[in-house]
Amino acid sequence: MTWTYDGSAINTDMERVRVLVGDTDTNDQLLQDEEIDFSLTKFSDVNLAAGHAARMIAAKLSRRVDRSIGKLRVGGSKAAQMYMELAESLESQAYSAAEVFIGGQSIEGKRALEENTDLPRAAFSRHQFSHPSSVDVLSPERGDLT
Repeated sequence: MTWTYDGSAINTDMERVRVLVGDTDTNDQLLQDEEIDFSLTKFSDVNLAAGHAARMIAAKLSRRVDRSIGKLRVGGSKAAQMYMELAESLESQAYSAAEVFIGGQSIEGKRALEENTDLPRAAFSRHQFSHPSSVDVLSPERGDLT
């Protein structure tokens, strides 16, 4: 198992995940490279992978018990809770970046989308199972689009 981080240039997704979850201290290593690779394989989005990594850290930290000796208190569960909150924040950032596209709101808009050769074709379309003899029943005047 390996742990690598070079803070001089954050060029790789692994380094980005480390920065996002705060796993940049050589003396306090939270996740091995292989664990981050697992997250990056599971999620192609860096924020989602970092959220998954934060959940793995939270799982590790949740095994630590809260201890108190006199006035001194060490809370492992608080750290686990903070990493769960970090995971939720990272995941929400990934999902908030998604765009919603609603096409074909007008006849001209629909035609423009149909003519755009860069768009993926729909798996199904209106009247795809219509028999050729029923085509004459459909008409643009009734609002049917072919």
